[in-house]
Amino acid sequence: MEIMQKEDRINIHIGTIPQCVNPPTSMNLLRTTIVGSRPICICVHDGVTYIGNDSLNTIERITGDGNVQRSFIKQKAIVSSLKVFHNELYALVRESGFKIKVFDLNGTLMREWPHVDTRNYLNKLGICGDRVVLPDRKNKVLAVYTRDGLLIKSVPLPQIDITQIALTTVGDNSVIVSHYSSNSVFKVDITSGETLWTSKHVQLPLGIVCYRDRYVLISKQGSSRTIDILDAETGIDMTALCLELSAVLNDCSMARLCS
Repeated sequence: MEIMQKEDRINIHIGTIPQCVNPPTSMNLLRTTIVGSRPICICVHDGVTYIGNDSLNTIERITGDGNVQRSFIKQKAIVSSLKVFHNELYALVRESGFKIKVFDLNGTLMREWPHVDTRNYLNKLGICGDRVVLPDRKNKVLAVYTRDGLLIKSVPLPQIDITQIALTTVGDNSVIVSHYSSNSVFKVDITSGETLWTSKHVQLPLGIVCYRDRYVLISKQGSSRTIDILDAETGIDMTALCLELSAVLNDCSMARLCS
């Protein structure tokens, strides 16, 4: 999924990554959908796309046929992160600090709880196993909650500060965090608290997602629209290998066409 801004419209490019055991090499563009104002976070579940809108403080909903509900859920503040788990929509809302709000898939609020953090920059949440995890940048820890909001533990994250941060989960016990101001991406075991690896390969990392628990895809600030790829197990840069593989696959495709 790609976000492009043109004049006063936002185009959402919705596509699929080829389902294979190899590193992702391309995206197949399916369609372009125009949504309102500025999207700030996106998640997809069972063919339905949920979008947190920056200036309107809403969660938009796009069905598989492209129907857009502009104000599926209206909030008082910016929705900075969205995840769907067990048919519930988890939203991180920058309201009175931060609040985690849980809705059913019809948009009804089921429960909510506060999260301690600085309000200077946006934050991201993840679902790791059946636990809700997100950074507490003020206290330099990773907060681990039950799905009902009980704080289970705080995992030290001395690497972070109050600047922009993103997070993705790997399996049931690990998270990978990208930290903008230190140009770092690192993997943390939330059970032991151990930092498993740290990468300094990506400059000014922004968004981050894990593909099939094997490859970490990272967007970054700047004019380049390329995606950096790290190995989720080791943190080794896989970008060049994936580009080489992509070229090989393209050559093989051409060979099949010419044969």
